[in-house]
Amino acid sequence: MGVNFTLPSVRGGAILKPMNDKDLNEIFEKYLTKDQTEDFLQQIDEIDDQCMEDLSLAFDECPSEIEISKEDSDADDSLLDFIQRGELSSPVQSIEDYPIPDSQEPENEKEESTENEDVKSFAHNFTRRLLQTYDFKCWNDQVFVYYEDHGIYIHLSDHKLKILIRQGWDEKTQAKLTRNNILEIMERLKTEPSIQVDEDYFNCYTHLMNFRNGVLDLETGKLLDHSPKYRFTHCIRADYTATPSGGETFLKFIDTAMQGNEHKKLHLQEIVGYMISEYYTAKKAPMLIGQPHSGKSTLNRVIGALIGSEHVANVPLHRLHERFILAHLSTKKVNICSEISDEALSNIEVFKAITGNDELVAEYKGKDHFTYKSRIKLLFSGNSMPILKNRDVTSAFFDRLTFVNFNYTVPEAERDHNLENKLLDIDRSYIVAWAVEGIKRLVRNNF
Repeated sequence: MGVNFTLPSVRGGAILKPMNDKDLNEIFEKYLTKDQTEDFLQQIDEIDDQCMEDLSLAFDECPSEIEISKEDSDADDSLLDFIQRGELSSPVQSIEDYPIPDSQEPENEKEESTENEDVKSFAHNFTRRLLQTYDFKCWNDQVFVYYEDHGIYIHLSDHKLKILIRQGWDEKTQAKLTRNNILEIMERLKTEPSIQVDEDYFNCYTHLMNFRNGVLDLETGKLLDHSPKYRFTHCIRADYTATPSGGETFLKFIDTAMQGNEHKKLHLQEIVGYMISEYYTAKKAPMLIGQPHSGKSTLNRVIGALIGSEHVANVPLHRLHERFILAHLSTKKVNICSEISDEALSNIEVFKAITGNDELVAEYKGKDHFTYKSRIKLLFSGNSMPILKNRDVTSAFFDRLTFVNFNYTVPEAERDHNLENKLLDIDRSYIVAWAVEGIKRLVRNNF
C-alpha cells in the first residue's frame, strides 16, 4: 500500500534541503491520516534498513573477488532471498486463533486499553505464533531461522526479519502489522529467553561437513540427513559423493598451476579442504603468491563459490585492524582477498589474534562492544609477499602463514576465460570430494 499525497508548490523555484522532525510532523499532521503516517514511516524505515545492509558490503575492498557461476547465483538467491521467494514455510493465513485487539473497535468497549497496551498485546500473541511456526535462534542480538532444505540456520538482517514477520498473513492481520507493532515483535524475538544461544552453539561439530544432499561425517564416512541438531549456518554448494565422475578439467588446472609438483598439489588439496570444512584450529593462513594469470584468483573464486558468497568476506590483510571490521567478520566462515598491499603492514596483532583463535572484541556502528572466539579462516593471494613496517615482528608474522607458489603464468593464447564456469558446472562434485580427502589427511597429520 503506497502513500499518495501532494505537497504545496513552491514559487520562485524549488530548493531541496533536509527536513527536521518538526517540519515532517507539520506535513504529516496537515496532509496525512494517522494510518498513512505509520505506513509511510514503516516504508522509509525499511528503505533505510536496506540501504544500511547494502552499505555494510562496502567494508569489502575487493567486492569483485568472489564471482560465482549461474548455478551458485541461483543457490545464493534461494538462501538470501528465501523469504521474498516464499521458500520458507509460511505461517497460517490468519492469526484469529489468538485474541488480538482490533484497532477499529469502539473506544467505549474497552476504555481502559491504551494504544501502547494494544501494541504490546498484539506483539505478544504474534510473537508466540512465530515461535510456534519457525525454529529461531538468537545470538548477540542477531536472529537466525532454520531452513530445512539446506539444513542451516540463516542469519536474518533486520530488513529480512521484517519481511518474514509480514509474509503470509491475511489482509486483516497485515493491517495490524504497523511499524510500531513490527518493532515490538522484533524486540520480543531478540529477547526471547528460550531461543538464546552462545557463540559456541553454531557450527560446533568440526568433523561434520554440510552439503546440499546431506551431512558428511568425516570420521565414519557416512552421509547423514539434514537436521537442526547439527547447528550449521552454511551449506557447501555441492552434492557430495565419494566416487564422483569427471574431474579432468580441474586436475589439469591444478597440475598446470603447480607445474606437476606432487608435493605442492597435495598441499593445495589440504588447503582447499581446510577452507571449506568446519575445522579452524590450524593457526595458519594460506597465502598464494605468484604472477598474474597463474590461477590464484580462479582458485579463490572457486573456493568462495563452494562456500557461498554470503559467508565470505573480502577484507584485505592491511585492513583487518580497522574499527567495525571484526564485527563484520563475526558471521563469516572465511575471508578471501586477492590483494596484498604495497604499503608496509604496520599492525599484525589482529591478524595474529584471528589465526590464533583468540577472543576478539568487536562492535557494530552505534552498538555496544561484544566478544567472540575467532573461527574465521583467512586466505590471501598476491603477486608479492607482504612488507612489514616493524622487522622485529617478522618471525611472529610468518609463523602464522603457509605459502603456495604459483610460478607458471599461462600464455595469453592458452587462457580459458570460461575456466571458472567449467570447473563449477562440470567438476563441482569432484572438487569437493578431492577437498574432503585433503582435510582428512590434514587432520590425520595433526595439521
